[in-house]
Amino acid sequence: MDLTILDSVEDLVKRVEEETGKPVLWVQAPGMNSMVEIKPAGKEDKGHIFYISEFFKDPEGQHLIACKCYQILRMFREEAEKRLIPSSGKEHFNNARMRLALDAEGRPDLSRALNEDEIVRAWIYGVVNQLISQPADIYIQKAIFEEIPELEEPRRIVLERQFLDFMAAQKEEVRIYSPKTIYDASLIMNSVYLNLLDKLAGTDFLSRTGVLPQSRKIARLLKATLEITSDSPESDRQITDLWADFLSIRDWYEWISPDSEEIVSGL
Repeated sequence: MDLTILDSVEDLVKRVEEETGKPVLWVQAPGMNSMVEIKPAGKEDKGHIFYISEFFKDPEGQHLIACKCYQILRMFREEAEKRLIPSSGKEHFNNARMRLALDAEGRPDLSRALNEDEIVRAWIYGVVNQLISQPADIYIQKAIFEEIPELEEPRRIVLERQFLDFMAAQKEEVRIYSPKTIYDASLIMNSVYLNLLDKLAGTDFLSRTGVLPQSRKIARLLKATLEITSDSPESDRQITDLWADFLSIRDWYEWISPDSEEIVSGL
């Protein structure tokens, strides 16, 4: 396939191949929602598959390839038998739905929305994806900031877009029409995430937010998160579980072996 990547990103791809002992295989994948997706190599796989969408564009695509490379590098720091992945299946979905039903008491509009599977899935899996992705992404953005200056501009573009989405999600109309559990979880996790990016990855988002709702809870969760300082997949999982316990949504997912026959996920 016809794909040109920056020299620094190509060096990172070579590092993935050298450190994992598996080649990177590029596959054109029309119809994907995102520009880049990956399938890290298992024991029996020939290589790590990088799926590239027809919507791939620079410079954001370069940044995304780098993020996926760091994701694989971090994953392969652990011995294969210790690696775990998140799974969120029917039982977890039902747990979440019951929690949202409590938010809907006395709210006919939310009660009606809970009958729409597409809406409920967007709420639940949006929060779960945030929960399992942000702890690792903090250290991935830190690595790009420190190790690949060539990607500073695309990194800034991507993170700025995330920040604008965060600010839009704080609007009153979003709060009014969202279940409290969903709104509060997203707000608190995003706020801790931005705090950590500012502390570790050279950003300055908090200077632009003003006073955020739930500031005491944000401060408490940030303090607890900073006590888990190891840059590792195990620490990522610890932070995810810490956040989930703090937000009372720990039964919305579980950690399982990548080789488990029970893998079911809406993620």
